[in-house]
Amino acid sequence: MGLFLDKLKFKIHSFFKPVKKSNDKISLSTNSKVLILCFDDIEYALASTVLIKILKEKTGCEIDIFTVRGNDLIYKNNDKVNNLFLFSNTSQLDEHLTAKNYDVLIDTHFDDIAEIISIVSHIKSKYKIAFNKKDNELYTHIIERNKNLHIIDELLLLTNVFSFTFSKNEIDIEYKAELSARQFIVNFIIQNKLDTTKPMIGINISSESDDFWGADRFKKLIKYLSNYDVNVIILRHPIDKEKAEEVTRSNSAIFNNNTYSEYSAMICELDFLFTPNCSAVQIASAKRIPTFILFVKREAAERWCPYNSNYDCVITEKDNFERLSYGNVLNSFIPFFESFIKQQEEEN
Repeated sequence: MGLFLDKLKFKIHSFFKPVKKSNDKISLSTNSKVLILCFDDIEYALASTVLIKILKEKTGCEIDIFTVRGNDLIYKNNDKVNNLFLFSNTSQLDEHLTAKNYDVLIDTHFDDIAEIISIVSHIKSKYKIAFNKKDNELYTHIIERNKNLHIIDELLLLTNVFSFTFSKNEIDIEYKAELSARQFIVNFIIQNKLDTTKPMIGINISSESDDFWGADRFKKLIKYLSNYDVNVIILRHPIDKEKAEEVTRSNSAIFNNNTYSEYSAMICELDFLFTPNCSAVQIASAKRIPTFILFVKREAAERWCPYNSNYDCVITEKDNFERLSYGNVLNSFIPFFESFIKQQEEEN
């Protein structure tokens, strides 16, 4: 009911006193205060760290993040974030958040979200920036979407309202795992007697869409990798424990993480990752880890592929991985993996 009333009050207010739209460029300085709203999933939160990086490096402004629980682990170890606020209830916004007078509020969402409308109406900011959507009356600057771009490039369209410029080689996802999670990885490596002089190859069997490539196919892949002098580590979502055990049958180490923080910390320690499309791709991209990806649909591949790191992929235009054969995947995987192995040998 609270959200409905907030939205109704917003509609009435915007009818009688609409926000003045602007095309003027915004200049930021070290004294400027910016609030970024990101209520989307972890993949998108990771992509938003690029926006944070560019804003901080180009202007030195203070950056606060308002997000949902779960995404906080993406931001809380980011040294470019000054304050982190977690959403609970719009009728009880953090008093430190509502007390601030921001220079800029950036709504990163592509679609209308009732909670966001209420939040934006409650927070004081000279400028409010968003993508063009149905309820855009609250915003001073409106940015048109371009769905043909990589998700990071589209997100960075929001910077078009600012007076600074940047180059593509300045664009990087940033992520740092928690210290406790990194210690968890050290213990895992010791307990499984992994030889740290050998490449760490991660095989992630889980995806956020619950698509599973198949136990027999993963078994064949692990068998193929046994031809190389490498460590093979199976990563999985906690609900896929039985699938992981079926895939390995004690032939590889299974990383039994309890939290996403531990899962992402393990990815950060890998030398190579094989995975279906999921947030693991963006974590690996942040650390420049060569990644081979299984994509469902070409649009997902074009928008969510690693941004500035080495990768290859196979794409199925079906709705799942059921008809994505092992042979089809291996034909693309072998030259990419062989290239990785050759590079490792040259470096050592």
